[in-house]
Amino acid sequence: GVDEELVQLNEDTLWSGIPGKYSVLNAKASLSMIREALFAEDYHRANELCKRLQGPFSQSYMPMGNLRIRFDGQAKPENYLRELDLSRAVATVRYESGKTKHKRTCFVSFPDNALVLEIASQGKGGLNLTASLDSVLRNSQKRVDACTIAMSGRAPVHVDPSYYQRDLVSYDDHEGMAFDVWLRVVAEGGQVSSTDGSLVIGNARSVVFFLVSATSFNGFDRSPGQDGLNSAEMAHASLESVSRKRVDAIRATHVKDHQALFDRCSLHLGATDVDDRPTDERLNAYTRDRDPRLAALLFQYGRYLMIASSRPGTQATNLQGIWNDLFRAPWSSNYTLNLNTPMNYWPAESANLPECHEPLFDLIEKLAATGRKVALDNYGCRGWTAHHNSDLWGLACAVGDYGNGNPRWSCWPMAGAWLATHLWEHYAFTQDRKFLAEKAYPLLKQSAKFYLDWLVPGRLDGQDYLVTAPATSPENSFVAPDGKPECVSIASTMDMAIIRELFADVALAAEILDVDRNFSSKVTKARDKLLPYQLGRDGRIQEWYKDFDEWERQHRHVSHLFGLHPGSQITSEGTPALFDAATKTLAVRGDEGVGCSLAWKVNLWARLLNGDRCLAIVHRMLRAVDGKNVDMLGDGGVYPNLVNGPPFQVDGNFGVTAGICEMLLQSHERTADSAHGEVNFILRLLPALPSAWKRGAVGGLVARGNFTVDMEWARGMLVKADIFSGSGKTCRIFSDRPLDVFLRGRRVPASYERNVLEFNTAAGKNYRIVPGSGS
Repeated sequence: GVDEELVQLNEDTLWSGIPGKYSVLNAKASLSMIREALFAEDYHRANELCKRLQGPFSQSYMPMGNLRIRFDGQAKPENYLRELDLSRAVATVRYESGKTKHKRTCFVSFPDNALVLEIASQGKGGLNLTASLDSVLRNSQKRVDACTIAMSGRAPVHVDPSYYQRDLVSYDDHEGMAFDVWLRVVAEGGQVSSTDGSLVIGNARSVVFFLVSATSFNGFDRSPGQDGLNSAEMAHASLESVSRKRVDAIRATHVKDHQALFDRCSLHLGATDVDDRPTDERLNAYTRDRDPRLAALLFQYGRYLMIASSRPGTQATNLQGIWNDLFRAPWSSNYTLNLNTPMNYWPAESANLPECHEPLFDLIEKLAATGRKVALDNYGCRGWTAHHNSDLWGLACAVGDYGNGNPRWSCWPMAGAWLATHLWEHYAFTQDRKFLAEKAYPLLKQSAKFYLDWLVPGRLDGQDYLVTAPATSPENSFVAPDGKPECVSIASTMDMAIIRELFADVALAAEILDVDRNFSSKVTKARDKLLPYQLGRDGRIQEWYKDFDEWERQHRHVSHLFGLHPGSQITSEGTPALFDAATKTLAVRGDEGVGCSLAWKVNLWARLLNGDRCLAIVHRMLRAVDGKNVDMLGDGGVYPNLVNGPPFQVDGNFGVTAGICEMLLQSHERTADSAHGEVNFILRLLPALPSAWKRGAVGGLVARGNFTVDMEWARGMLVKADIFSGSGKTCRIFSDRPLDVFLRGRRVPASYERNVLEFNTAAGKNYRIVPGSGS
């Protein structure tokens, strides 16, 4: 606004709750009864018994507060512009009021851990404004000195999810997360005064606000009230440090830090000129002009959001990222692990932001600690597990307020395996052997132990397999033989696909590290006994172990295609029958859905090598929504600032960025070279390029094997690709026409057989790929 500027404030450790207890009484004893009911095909009884596995709901990510700045004596504004510069991570407001030009510049510096807001005017008269802090959480405010005010507060120890029939909110004067916000102003000219609740500035030429915050969070397993850090001292120290620095120096450090990540990737689609129309106008016009530059902006916006919300040492990005402004946010703004949290990190490696992946690895370590007790106490299994929801405290059990949740989403102990595959992916992209040995493999191994124990023998269609029981396909239901909807069965396709992916990763990691041969052998043998993919009577991949009809044929989740994406089991060359079946499956599922569903479908159609279908869904994602009359599970789009909705959550933004990466570069197909203990990946250049993107260029995409790829294309065909080899691995490129390879202008020896170009690389060298004879 103009008369009042609102800056909404969050801190990523400000959650409700305290460390929890996730062991569920009678869960272990109920497991055998659930399995007995399932093998007797009594799905309704199994569904009811699964409620006995449920523990507490997750806690909620909380909004910290607001900085409000009220301006006095301004004439009617003209030429108003609000801008976010993605490349510099700086937000700017400009407008004219009478004969005075106003400018406000705001950024949040990761190196200095502070928000900096500059306000300046040119013309007659000075700045007259009042700044204040407030919060929907319990808080108190104080005057520190003439230029500084502070707000202290505490989060609840419990908040019910917004969708639950209760609306219980509990506070404890001695427990719960404490937080502190300190605000200091430095004014040029004029007068500054303060009260317990505000800073008052009169007749100043320019004003700079420094805002810092801290919480008492001291680890997921420590009470934030009894064993918490002193948030007031930390905030005070941060403020004293940053406010001594020159704003120009703070900004320069911030921009340099941000651009070190953001500038790694570039994408130009079609026209190279800049479209200066406001984003909301471009969005409204997109249905007519289909301007590819807006898709390129959406791609970079996802990268910007990841840099802004997930850096080494921060918490992993939740449903609303760091931008939640609601006390009871949709789905508690928590970690929803059956799609949304993994999707948040799909572009981390391929879009050249591997450092931003680290907070997810920290979350995995947290869940491995809490999930170890859940595995043992609730299921009698080794290793660790996690379910469909989690929070700051590492909740790892099935949620549902001890029996009040729906097993359709709560009965899903597969999150540990899905998350663990991200550890392997980080190694696959970076080839960081130390990471694989010291962090990834121990967590992968312990996850595999759980699923070795969780699997049970099952005889289906006269064959003996290993299956999961109970099993669900998030968050869908099937039509049971009695015609009613049920959700709990045996060996859902997603269960089998996730375990198959995990076991393959564990076996390959053990081989690379030359460790645990006996354990690796057990994992490989168990993988070979998993129930294989089943094709239904209409040629689609079945979602469940039997060819049940879906209760919701076009359900938003596409769980049974996990093996296509993000998994690597279904490929055009390796499994052509499954590839064709996956195409039929996705076509029937349809192209609509909420934002995260649309984003997943972009990635799936990219893996199916259908660029035009990908772009059709990107078109759907670029529909303008206003957030009014929101259907929580309605069709997705974006708000005028391009964030995914409704309701607002950021997974769709990250997912579509990953999908555009998949459209332009793929590297998931792999071959194991047992003789050398290595995994070789096959690159595909422009595998799902839409026909409408006739020309363009992309720089800085990353492929597995630690290859960084720049490409140019024209008339829908590759013109050239530059491939930088980070680790000196053999490079394999799938191409339906011959390619030539050059290093410093000299041809590199290469083979071209069965549509695969293969050549050796040296670490640190850049190789030019061009269409050629292949000789």
